[in-house]
Amino acid sequence: MDDYLFPVMLALDVQSLTMSLVNIASPRGHAGPLADSIEAALGNLSHLEVERVGDTVIARTNAGHDKRVIILGYLTTAPSDDD
Repeated sequence: MDDYLFPVMLALDVQSLTMSLVNIASPRGHAGPLADSIEAALGNLSHLEVERVGDTVIARTNAGHDKRVIILGYLTTAPSDDD
């Protein structure tokens, strides 16, 4: 895998953001570059605590609320049939 960190621009519209995420190669077992990009983008947001465990990125607020909403995602992409 390449060591280049592709910047994820969180201010993009949802379609452009989705395309930028799926364009970062992350075949099964090699999600590191995608996790790196997501970690870097979320790490710039002062209201989030960002933690990295392997290729898992955990981002959470610490606003003192009793309840939280959990949003989970899977960071592996699969190639299309025609690649």
